[in-house]
This record gives sequence, C-alpha cells and structure tokens, in this order.
Amino acid sequence: MFRAGYATSKLVRVSQWFTDSFRSEFDRQSDLLGRFNLAIFGKTGVGKSTLVNAIFGESVAATGIGEPVTKGSHLYLDRRGRLGIVDTQGLEVGRDDKVLLQDLDKMVKEMRKKPLPDQIHVAWYCVRGMDRRFEEAEAEFVRRISEVGLPVILVFTQVPKRGDHYHPDAVALARHVESLHLPIVGGRPFLTNALRDQFADQPEHGLIDLMRATFQVAPEAA
Repeated sequence: MFRAGYATSKLVRVSQWFTDSFRSEFDRQSDLLGRFNLAIFGKTGVGKSTLVNAIFGESVAATGIGEPVTKGSHLYLDRRGRLGIVDTQGLEVGRDDKVLLQDLDKMVKEMRKKPLPDQIHVAWYCVRGMDRRFEEAEAEFVRRISEVGLPVILVFTQVPKRGDHYHPDAVALARHVESLHLPIVGGRPFLTNALRDQFADQPEHGLIDLMRATFQVAPEAA
C-alpha cells in the first residue's frame, strides 16, 4: 500500500510539473506572437461588425477597449491582445472620402514607424452584395487603400445562397467589380453571409475562404 501510495504521489508530482512547464512555455511562446491588425472600411449598415465577430468568434469591439487611432477611427483589441480591428465607424465612404483618406494616410504613416505588430496588415472593403451597385467613389477609395501599401480584400456581405448557387444579383455585381480590374486580392470579391438566418433558410458561408485569403496576404510575422 505504501509503495502504491508513493507511486501515485510521484505521478501527481510529475503531472503537475508537466502542467506547470507547459503553461510556462505556452505563455512564453504566446508573448513572442505578434498582433494581427485588420482595417475595416465600407458604408454604414453593410454588416462589418457582424462579419468581424463571425470570423473571429467573439464580439471584438464590445469586449475590447477602443483606443483612438486618428479622428473618427479606433483600434479595438480582443481579450488576448492578438487581434486588432481598426474601425472607421461613423464615417461614410462616398460622403467623407477626404476625411477617411486623410485618416488612412496618417494612420499608415504613423504605424509604419512602429514595430510590425502595431502596423495595419490587411484591409477589408465591405459591400452589401444585394445593393446592386458599386459606386466609382468606392472604386477610387479601394485604389487609394492599395496605393498606401495595404492588401485589399473586397467582401460582399449578406449574400443569399441556395445550394451551390449565389443570388444572381450578387453574381452580376461581382462580375461588374471584376471588370473594373481593381487592385484587390484575387481580382474578385469574396461572397459571404456571416449570420445564419433560419427563418429564410440562409446558411452562413464564405467565411473560411475569406479568412484564408486574409492570412495568406498578411506578413508572416503577424
């Protein structure tokens, strides 16, 4: 009985040592990780927040702390500090382009003076897929984002899908955008629906492809 108790006690000590060592190494490696910063643009109401929360699995802006970056723009951090979302909430593309572009230029220039984890790495420009229009002001804004050196991913939000078929209006708009030959990742929009609608029998879709495209163009260190 004594030997059995001794063996059990030793096993507990070994198990605790492993747990403590694992946690210590995990914390050390976690500290070495950078932060990935994503800038989000698009008109009010296109579903930017829903899309971001669906992709990253939590309500980032609601659970993080809003840190002003420039006038009208905030950097939100997730709980672990590994994800930063630069949100231009309150500014409207097509109406506040001058302010947005000034903010963007200033933001990128200031961030490039900082370590890589503090820079913006990728930009999403979001369009509601069923709006049936993509304005020239939006196209110009996408070009300007690319000109400051950010990879731009064009995201169509709230796109209905039945089986393997997207809504024809969203497909037509996507083809129009492709014809503009904008400097966007993959040369095409990514069609998504971030929130499942059980009433309309609409599943979520497109999030995995969007996530892969985003991290493929992000700096490896981020």
